[in-house]
Amino acid sequence: MGYNKELGIKGQLFDGFNASASVYRIVKNNALTTDPEHPDFQIQAGQLVSDGVEFDISGNILPNLNLFANYAYTNARITKDNNPLLVGSRNYGAVNHTANIFARYNFTEGAIKGFSLGAGGQYRGQISGGFGSGYLPNYTLFEASAGYTYKKMFINLNVYNLFNKNYATSGYQISDVDWMYTAGEPINYRLSFGFNF
Repeated sequence: MGYNKELGIKGQLFDGFNASASVYRIVKNNALTTDPEHPDFQIQAGQLVSDGVEFDISGNILPNLNLFANYAYTNARITKDNNPLLVGSRNYGAVNHTANIFARYNFTEGAIKGFSLGAGGQYRGQISGGFGSGYLPNYTLFEASAGYTYKKMFINLNVYNLFNKNYATSGYQISDVDWMYTAGEPINYRLSFGFNF
């Protein structure tokens, strides 16, 4: 059980360019915590609270240039637990800062009419290992795209993790120096094509 509160605003900054912002609080009661009478088991007696803000902008900043960007700050923490040492620590897997940006330019004239090029990146802050352990390092990934549209047909090539960065998406600390973690995707590609009806 729990509840959430959210307040947001959305509007158009100028023709074809939109922005939104929101603040929120999410409270989750009856979160799992160690049973003090049976340490190998858990009971539903904890509480998790997440407070955050989000900002988004999207639209055409120039006639042929489209931009999307967002930023989020989240303070996700343990507020009640049978282990007092965990109270105040960040929830498992929680990230405090995330940001994304992507821009695409569409060519509308000349021999390359119908082609488009795009590039962007994403930033993810430190990832909590939970249970009062430590944090996995932040990372920044880059991506690029190229596409072609002819009448109702389109084809797109996207390249993710453009520079083949090694990073971890989640994990937890098992000793002072060792972690169990899930590695992120290496450089990868997606080719798509289709028709717009």
